[in-house]
Amino acid sequence: MLLAIITMAATLFTASPAAADEPGMDCWLSSTAAITAPSPVHFGDFITVSWGVSSWCTAGMGGAFSGPGVNGEIDALGGFIQLRAVPSDTTMTWRLLIYNSAGGGYVVNKTITVL
Repeated sequence: MLLAIITMAATLFTASPAAADEPGMDCWLSSTAAITAPSPVHFGDFITVSWGVSSWCTAGMGGAFSGPGVNGEIDALGGFIQLRAVPSDTTMTWRLLIYNSAGGGYVVNKTITVL
């Protein structure tokens, strides 16, 4: 199976100009995030989905990871879930949102194909 990695070339939100000028409030811009999962997989396969964030750099930074098998806030550099590939259609998608308290952030999505 191929192991695909999606990196931060994702959607950027804009920070307010005043907040962007505050020291340390824009360090999340230098961070990268990734979600890894095998694809394609067969229906019923046991899979591991992992996520990670480089440079968790400020107390004002947060994140949320959602998708099959998980939905919630994260407060660490990464983690993983293990689950069976049993989607209602032929794909499964996870979303990792990284944000700062000034309103800036970005989203990384990962979709796998289930045969």
